[in-house]
Parts: sequence; C-alpha cells; structure tokens
Amino acid sequence: MLRFDVGDFIRLDETQKCACGRSSGLIAEAIEGRFTNSTLTCNGHLVTLRTLDNALSALEGLDEYKLEQISHGVYILYMASQRREKNALDKEAEEIIRALYGKKADITIVHKEFLAPEDSGKYSLAKTLFPLNINDYLDKH
Repeated sequence: MLRFDVGDFIRLDETQKCACGRSSGLIAEAIEGRFTNSTLTCNGHLVTLRTLDNALSALEGLDEYKLEQISHGVYILYMASQRREKNALDKEAEEIIRALYGKKADITIVHKEFLAPEDSGKYSLAKTLFPLNINDYLDKH
C-alpha cells in the first residue's frame, strides 16, 4: 500500500503493464521525490530529487548533501564528508553538478561538519529559493 501526498512526483510506466501481468490501476516506474525538492537546469529543465540523488551517489565518501538553487543557473552545494581530500571531492562534485545542470552553472561548494534540519525539523536535500509553478512541469495528457 502506498500513500501519495500532494506534491509527490511519480513517473508512470509508459506501457502501463506490470511484469506480473497486471494492467489495471497506476503502474509506476519510479517515485521521483517531492516537487518542492525539484530544481532547474540552466536551461530551465526540471531536475527531480531522484535524479540529483542518483547523480551524487557517485561521490565516494559523501555523508550528506543539500543543494540550494539561489536563482536560475546559480547553485550552492553543501556537503558533509569524512573524506580527507576535500579538493578532489569538490572537483568531482562540481563535475557532476555541471553535467546535470549545465556547463554554465555557477556552483559554490560549502563543507559542513553536518547538515542541520530545516526550521520544520525536516531535511530538505534540494530546493529552489524562488517559486516554481508545478503546472509548468507536468505532462499534459
């Protein structure tokens, strides 16, 4: 049983056929994360938390991260890591962010001992610091 809150992004399976033979109801390919945790590339394309998380999972020794998009094309990546070679980690992280968001991305990397939760007590791994309209990014079927 799954509960989908308003604002959750779910990528539907294009065939709408499950490997088990079921073909009724919604067949999801992936849960992409919450809309509030989506960011935009330099070209304005939506990047879901799942996409960002998958990309940053390649960083060996990364304990925690948070990406804030200050404005279009401007990003701050906060990282907590026990890895000693911070310069190498920075270079690898910048390459990943640039490959995902665009060559012209303005990226600042900040190291923290640990990442604190938001005022709400929740952790926000990615967010824009400007409003987005969800309707601009939904498939129109």
